[in-house]
Amino acid sequence: MIRDNPVSSIKKPPSARRTSKWLTRIKQNALLREVKGQNKKRDYATMMLMLRAGLRVHELCELLKPNITMSARVGSVYIRGKGDKDRVVPLNSEVRSALQSYFEEREDESPYIFVSQRSKKLSVRGVQHLVENYRNRTRIEHLTCHTLRHTFGHDLISAGNDLQQVAMLMGHYKEDGTPNIQKTMIYTTPGIEDLTMAVESISWT
Repeated sequence: MIRDNPVSSIKKPPSARRTSKWLTRIKQNALLREVKGQNKKRDYATMMLMLRAGLRVHELCELLKPNITMSARVGSVYIRGKGDKDRVVPLNSEVRSALQSYFEEREDESPYIFVSQRSKKLSVRGVQHLVENYRNRTRIEHLTCHTLRHTFGHDLISAGNDLQQVAMLMGHYKEDGTPNIQKTMIYTTPGIEDLTMAVESISWT
């Protein structure tokens, strides 16, 4: 019945900045224990490449055997990312161990790193289904493929790594090929675990 809104001039309080979702160390451990418990080496290697190397789902599915190089002490994965922007991500000992165990049980001739029972190449939907299965098993509500990648970025920042390094490892580049630090800044947004640690850091007891 009223033509004008009498409260239209009142400004709404600013909404909280959207935070990126990642897994805390406790949830990471719970997830990896569950995957290991299933004794599926392909699943474990898949999780590790997203969680410890930050691969996107389609990057994971497109990986070919020559894309990964490993020795006893070092390793790396070559990735053709978004917009054909290539990057090389070093593989830590955890990832190398997971991949080596998986390779040792492989008996097929597929050129792809990850295969399924029915195909020589694991599909994007196949990886998503795999992660959804472990989400149900662990009851980690926000567990997705993207969450695993975000966890990699957040953990790199939390460990004190330089933003340029993180941008390069995540495959965040500008059109001119330089690291896109602005895009990487999302991983600097603290989660509740980070805020808790910050408060605890000034405790006298």
